[in-house]
Amino acid sequence: KNLAIGLHNKNLAWANSSISGGGYNTKFEKIICTPSESGIGAADKATFTGDTDGSDNWSEICKADTNAATNAENYPAFKWINEYITKTGAHNWYLPSIAELCKIYKNREIINTSLKKIYGLDNAAADNGLGTGWYWSSSQTHDAISSAWHLNFSNGEIRKDGKSNQHNVCCIAAF
Repeated sequence: KNLAIGLHNKNLAWANSSISGGGYNTKFEKIICTPSESGIGAADKATFTGDTDGSDNWSEICKADTNAATNAENYPAFKWINEYITKTGAHNWYLPSIAELCKIYKNREIINTSLKKIYGLDNAAADNGLGTGWYWSSSQTHDAISSAWHLNFSNGEIRKDGKSNQHNVCCIAAF
């Protein structure tokens, strides 16, 4: 499948740890995706098992946490994407799985070239590139309920991190 990337990113938590009943201490079984390896450079060579398609991960979170949709502040990264959907009017944007995020990482040079062109035309329309920071995936880790996978765009490092930590968030759409 082809993926489009949202033109802005934000630095947000995956889930808030300070809100009782939120997704910080919830293991979302249906959105677990496990890379074959982690660490520096893993994004270029890892293979994945489990849920590799993040397009339904928000709906799976909402099924497991019936308060998620009405209390989206418990899930800042997903809330931002839902606001992006409202702003753009397109309903197919979502937080990528770790497998999809690795595809973006592998194609970051051409993506950054495109983003720079758009930024040059209207800097309000796009960021100047993906940058070199950490990006959240929508993928839950299999072994820690309070962790999700994220990816470092400077060196391809795949690592799990506490859901309340703040990292970049981008949205994608499949077509």
